[in-house]
Amino acid sequence: DICNTGDDEFTFTSCLHTYFRFQDTSKITLSGLDGTTYIDKADGRKIKKQEGLINVKEEAAKSAKEAGIELGFVDRIYLDSGDDYKFAE
Repeated sequence: DICNTGDDEFTFTSCLHTYFRFQDTSKITLSGLDGTTYIDKADGRKIKKQEGLINVKEEAAKSAKEAGIELGFVDRIYLDSGDDYKFAE
């Protein structure tokens, strides 16, 4: 709960994280974010634009290469995203 115990007004934001469980994450694709701008937290919080489907395995490998590390991960904040997304295995 957010409670203002002071005399002055204040603003705040919050974020909901959703987690999904899959048998084999290397086979997962996500559609619905093509053309959306995002903050790539795995690549120094750079602002980027999503192009096409998200293939988790490919995006993790790309992330590792861009960050100069051996193992990659996907950690993004999508801005102005829509409301229709689909996972496929």
